[in-house]
Amino acid sequence: MTSREWVKQRGWLILTLAGIALMLAGFFSPWVDHPVAGLALTGFEIGEWIKFAPEVRAGTAGLSRSGFYWPATAAAVGLAVVAASVERRTRIRWALLAGAAGVALLPFPLVEEITSRAGVQANWPRFGLIALGLIAVAAVAIWGHRLPRWAVGGALVAIGAGGLIVVSATFVAAEPIVERIYHRLIDPGAGLTMAQAGLVALIGGGVWLARTK
Repeated sequence: MTSREWVKQRGWLILTLAGIALMLAGFFSPWVDHPVAGLALTGFEIGEWIKFAPEVRAGTAGLSRSGFYWPATAAAVGLAVVAASVERRTRIRWALLAGAAGVALLPFPLVEEITSRAGVQANWPRFGLIALGLIAVAAVAIWGHRLPRWAVGGALVAIGAGGLIVVSATFVAAEPIVERIYHRLIDPGAGLTMAQAGLVALIGGGVWLARTK
């Protein structure tokens, strides 16, 4: 196989891996920058921090905190798809699936939030994200390389496009809340930009994979 043929067949893999790296790096990088380090909020932190805002507590903010956790779920699905490209049940595949399962659990709420029925109900969207990631892991573990490329590529496109829309809309809804609390205007941090770029790369990888014979 020539280098050109290899890129044609594996270009989707490069895009997907780049997307996963960007999403995870962005998820743990500041989405809200602040001169005071303790007030800079990563994607992982902002979902927990913003729940204390009065409008979020009252349910009038038009904001679902689960939107902040989409990059983790998308990365988990991406890792599962990469595992599916490993033709045999090797240690590499199982390591990738284990990593995907671990990443899929990142949206799990704090235990103190789910000690009541109301807390569990309030966190159903986050449980849904966890289930989505774990379903992708289970599908690859069971069917692996037998999954059709068009279906796997379509799954990447769907999770990437859905995530890009939800993440962007969630930040737009959160921005005025953060600005009111901080008493200053904010710009999207590098973490959000990286997460969005990763989701775009995931979409590209999915389209490439679906078109690959």
